[in-house]
Amino acid sequence: MLRIYTIILLALLTVSCYSGNEKKSNAPLELIARFNIDVPEPSGLTLDYDGTLWCVSDKNGHVYHLDTTGAVLDKFDLNLKDLEGITVIDSFRLAVVSESKNLLAFINRNGDILAEEKIKYKNKSNSGFEGITYSIKEGLIFILNEKKPGALLGINENFVLTEEVELGFLKDYSGIYYSDLKKEFWILSHESKTLLLLNRDYEKLREFKFNTPQMEGIAVDFTNSRLYIVSDPEEKLFVYKINKYL
Repeated sequence: MLRIYTIILLALLTVSCYSGNEKKSNAPLELIARFNIDVPEPSGLTLDYDGTLWCVSDKNGHVYHLDTTGAVLDKFDLNLKDLEGITVIDSFRLAVVSESKNLLAFINRNGDILAEEKIKYKNKSNSGFEGITYSIKEGLIFILNEKKPGALLGINENFVLTEEVELGFLKDYSGIYYSDLKKEFWILSHESKTLLLLNRDYEKLREFKFNTPQMEGIAVDFTNSRLYIVSDPEEKLFVYKINKYL
């Protein structure tokens, strides 16, 4: 059954966190490193079980396996245009989204496409799917639509749309990570230069402001208290220490 959520905007406290030289130990998110990465126009980031990262390029259609300093461990060409997001499904499969085609594809870790389908949605090709994340506990994929409308779609592994919520918080939406542990969505907006936190009911928890240009991918490692963000034009990986944030 399709569940449609109505978001009521609440006036909550907004706290700023800058990606410049802020090194305060009491900062909720503390920038501790930045690395150049050999990924042209990185867009989309996710955390693997072993603490490494996966990233996609929306320029060349490649998938990159990275360590936490941004070094490339492996890469392969999917032959898909406009890749914008990637997530880990299990120890065998990954999933990616293509913006121009509204395409969701399951792939293995060698780059073979196992299944794919175009998802019917009321968006435009240049304002389409920008991110993807996965809830292992729910067996549900969440796809982030950039704008017109900004939205989150819940889709099961049979490509069936089960949830839909329009987001009215920010100008656009460019990256997403969901934590089963915290039951939280961590969502980027490159136009608003903001990291938005929502709970599982899509209620706003907190915002953080960034100076990082065009943030396009996010991954969160709560075990090691680390936040990873990639910047498309700078082709850099930013690493933050997560302190107390709520």
